[in-house]
Amino acid sequence: HSEAAAERFRFTSQNEIGVAGANYGTDGQVLTSGGAGAAVAWEDAGSSSRQVQGTPSTGSGTFVFPCSSGNHPAMEIGSASALGGGKIELAIPSDFSTVAKAVILVIPSQTGNLRLRVATSFGANGEAKDTNTDSIAEATISAVAHRLIEYDFAAALTGLAASDHLAIHFERDGTEAADTVGTLRFASALLEYT
Repeated sequence: HSEAAAERFRFTSQNEIGVAGANYGTDGQVLTSGGAGAAVAWEDAGSSSRQVQGTPSTGSGTFVFPCSSGNHPAMEIGSASALGGGKIELAIPSDFSTVAKAVILVIPSQTGNLRLRVATSFGANGEAKDTNTDSIAEATISAVAHRLIEYDFAAALTGLAASDHLAIHFERDGTEAADTVGTLRFASALLEYT
């Protein structure tokens, strides 16, 4: 179809891009397609999450390498009828704002139930390492042999802030009759944030 000539894009000597004239958008915006037959527009960029991951540093288990969930060590934690656990430490990045996802990755050796709990402690540089503490009560989790379980511990991060030092204490209570899984591999902790 025919239309009168109109300015669609403007490129300035300051490397600005104008849409339909002098519409340069605002800092941080991106050009987004409106689809077939529709104009492009400046829109706010979607927030993208970033992540930090750590592997067990100490605990009552045995380290094995490599872990079946990746090329890093894992900690084998006891068996049914044993109490065992481990700890992962993470440095929270300075661009941290909010938790998008926080999981501990575990791999059971057989199908059954696990009794798990998590406690956290964290503090900023210059503070005591346990200035803040939080936890998730022990819970029974269904497990399938050799299938990765993402155990959500976001509820144990109340008050976490940028640049904090975080210690995640993970415990499996095999002494509970409800825990029927043999050996458990504690692979890593993953924190996604915005």
